[in-house]
Amino acid sequence: MERFLFSSGLAENHHLAVFFAHIRLSFSYFQRNGVSLIMTLAVPVLFLVLYSYSYYLSVPNQRIEISVAASVPAISAAHLEQALDKDLFVLTRVPDAELERSVNDGKARLAVEMKAGTAQFSVHASKFDRAFSDLVLHVLNNPAASAPTPRHIGEIHILDEGSGPLFFLPSIILMSLLNLGLFTTGSKTLQERASGTLRLYRMLPTPMWTYFAAELLTKLLLATLLIGVFLAAATLLLDIRLGLAVALKATCAGLICASAFIAMGIAIGCTLGRYSSGVHVFTLVNLLMMFLGDLFFSASKFSLTKAIALCLPTTYSADILKSLLLEVPNRFPYWISFGYLVCFSLLAFNVAALNFRFTAKE
Repeated sequence: MERFLFSSGLAENHHLAVFFAHIRLSFSYFQRNGVSLIMTLAVPVLFLVLYSYSYYLSVPNQRIEISVAASVPAISAAHLEQALDKDLFVLTRVPDAELERSVNDGKARLAVEMKAGTAQFSVHASKFDRAFSDLVLHVLNNPAASAPTPRHIGEIHILDEGSGPLFFLPSIILMSLLNLGLFTTGSKTLQERASGTLRLYRMLPTPMWTYFAAELLTKLLLATLLIGVFLAAATLLLDIRLGLAVALKATCAGLICASAFIAMGIAIGCTLGRYSSGVHVFTLVNLLMMFLGDLFFSASKFSLTKAIALCLPTTYSADILKSLLLEVPNRFPYWISFGYLVCFSLLAFNVAALNFRFTAKE
């Protein structure tokens, strides 16, 4: 009996030793394969920087230019200029023939003219500036109300931007986690099978769950680092204050999403029999998840793609992160989304265990 307990203790210690050794090997993989690390981290960070830069470039100028046609009486133009804040609006007189062109070319946001033979004003603007058009038309039609008032009567409070600038952040985080699960994990598993590395496990008296557990733990640690980098980068680049509670909730939810992607990658890597054709399968699955899984398009809202989108883990992952980071109503209850991701992970690991083979063809 004592010999049996002693042998069991040695076996458990041996399993743990192999488990931690494989974790070290998984981390050393990135030293040998820098492309995988670039695909996992650098490319999504580059997208984040580009989106942030584009967001700031898309912010309109604070001064709104209004083109005033020569047909508008000088007294009406003077009333309009007095009523509007000079720090926010600038009026420019243009010939009647160039009025609409000034708006179409983007030189002015609004254009004002007086119809020939009438005393009726006409304002030209895009549909996005309808509110400004109503304001200008009201001032022109009510000159008595356009007299300047003391600046100290009222106050204007400029609110901090909410989560609007972060609209692309959940998709970028999930895209990175998807690359982590499919290419960094799944493709690596298939490559190790094809190169014969996993055949060494036949000589070890350890169950294969130690391999899967080590891969999962290693990639979850990397996923934690990725999520933290993206949240920190978005906060710095967009000057958005994310509360600690929101960041922790998003990180925990992201790890559950990453578990589903990692399990899916391992299942595909264990099922495929040829590495050369497997690379194309991973690319196809990646495109399917991104474009039909609500990452960049709401495929679950369209009747043609809804059935496919509801079967993909990215659909529920995107709904969770968008609800937490953007503070928008979630389309699915949390228990459904998290329950689906957990069940998907368990099913994928089961498929990997049933279809695992130590070798694969090049």
